[in-house]
Order: sequence, then structure tokens, then C-alpha cells
Amino acid sequence: MTSTPQTATIAVASTKRIIEGKRCIVTSVTKADRYRVGDAWHNAVGIEHDTPADEVTHFNRHTSVKGATVHVNPLLDEPSIDVQILSIRAVDPRRLSPETFTQLGYIDYDDYMADWGRVFGDRVWLMAIKPVTTKVPGNGRR
Repeated sequence: MTSTPQTATIAVASTKRIIEGKRCIVTSVTKADRYRVGDAWHNAVGIEHDTPADEVTHFNRHTSVKGATVHVNPLLDEPSIDVQILSIRAVDPRRLSPETFTQLGYIDYDDYMADWGRVFGDRVWLMAIKPVTTKVPGNGRR
């Protein structure tokens, strides 16, 4: 059974880089993650680099769905933003091409690491996004 894309809410340290043109959200791949491709669900243990997913259940706490809109609240006093998830892939950022970093709004791997760094490790869910709306400053929480 497939999920219907819907609006979820997540918190990030800052939305400034997204508003300025960065086009991804990243979270760690964990042993508890499950992902769906088509109608088939899989466990993320041992997932290969550049594996696409239609939906991911992250450590049994929240779900990301390709095509869904996500409301992003910053922890800092910045505008919140709604983004659409365009794609979801499990990747090792060290193995991404320079073109991929450019498409995501980064100069290169080092620029990406300045945003996401080792906090998320060597295997991440890379969600390509596009902004849908920007909310007023003042931590525009819903």
C-alpha cells in the first residue's frame, strides 16, 4: 500500500541556506529505517549507495514521502518554509558527483559538509527539495 503525500513538520537549525538556494534535506540512515520502492518495503540495513526510495520510515518515528510537502521550522529566528520532496535516495555523500552537489545548490563536497557534516555520518537519506512557500520571520510556527 502506498502513502498519500501530505504535509509533515520538521525542525532544522536554520532555513537560511534553503531560502538562499540549497536544495536538499538530509537525515541519517539507521538500522531501524524501512523504505518503500513501489509496493515493496525493505529494511535499510546494508542499503547500497544511491538507492532510491518512494517513502522512508525513519527509526519508527516519522516518515518522508516523495512528492509530499514538508513544513520546515527553524530553531533560529528565521522564516519557516514549505518544501516539496522531489526525490529520496540513500547515499554516501563522499561518492556523489560534483554535478550532484551543484544541482543541490552547493559549490562542492566541502560546501555540503559545512551544512550537514559528520553529524549525519557516511550514509544518509538525501531528499532533493524545492521551496513551495516561505512564511514570515519570527519563527513562523504553525
